[in-house]
Amino acid sequence: MKHEINSNRVLMSSLALCLVLVSANLLAQESLVKGASTTTNDTITGTAPNQLVSTTVTLPLNSGTWQCMVTGSAEAINPLNGDDNRYVFGFSEGPALPAATQSGGDRTIDKDNLTGEETDRTVVSSTLVIRSLSSSIGQNAHTFYWSARKENGLDADMIVEDSSMGVFCSDFE
Repeated sequence: MKHEINSNRVLMSSLALCLVLVSANLLAQESLVKGASTTTNDTITGTAPNQLVSTTVTLPLNSGTWQCMVTGSAEAINPLNGDDNRYVFGFSEGPALPAATQSGGDRTIDKDNLTGEETDRTVVSSTLVIRSLSSSIGQNAHTFYWSARKENGLDADMIVEDSSMGVFCSDFE
């Protein structure tokens, strides 16, 4: 009897989950997934965003407004050159890499000379939702950038290894 009650609970939970997935699938008209990665070392030398990796999503024409979730990850190598070296990783979207990233997705790391508590590598990851992207003619291609920069010009140059990003877009709000 007890086994039968537990089986019924599992069955009812599975049925509820299936209904949620099916109804969500019916409501969303379109979705897209894109991504990019690189294993090329990239030296961060300035305070303007240095593109680590980018990917372009082309939305179906005149399909309304879209929302995209961008994720990025990179491996930062400690320059071992002084203390309080700070670097900002972040996302941007547009026809060309802008001078600033969107603050909601920015992540800052602080690198110092190794003193026992520091590591020589840091994996940096972030995510950001970018809303209300157009799918109209001439505005339906959107390029997303995952980049890194020095916080100020006095920070030591830093190498970034292995970078990747993924973009998931949907016209469902």
